[in-house]
Amino acid sequence: MAAGEPVRAAGLALSVPCRSTAESAAHAFAAQSAPDAALRRSPCCTRRPDVREYPIDNEALIYDPQAKVLYHLNETACRVWRGCDGRTVDHLAAALSATYDVDKATAAGHVAQLIGLFEIGGLLAREAADAL
Repeated sequence: MAAGEPVRAAGLALSVPCRSTAESAAHAFAAQSAPDAALRRSPCCTRRPDVREYPIDNEALIYDPQAKVLYHLNETACRVWRGCDGRTVDHLAAALSATYDVDKATAAGHVAQLIGLFEIGGLLAREAADAL
């Protein structure tokens, strides 16, 4: 993956500014694809209050004013983003599983991947990100 090349996973388009960040993102995807039971039941995370959300139908653009980066979230990523208010991975995965044709374990893996991407992007409140 080249520097500046977009990384796409589970609905989040993330512009990667440097190779080391891209490699970190790839490792985070692999490490969080199968969340353990403790992670699934612990409070998920909290969005940074200064990150702006601009809804577009069932999707959204989110803007990080500190990094001056704009992200596009598809419908699934948007649901997870909006659920980053202290809900658990299990809760978010159950909601995705009920909405889409996917089992809870697969949904939990996708939720964990997205949370990992949000953390890598610096979009989560620091105390919540430290728990991951």
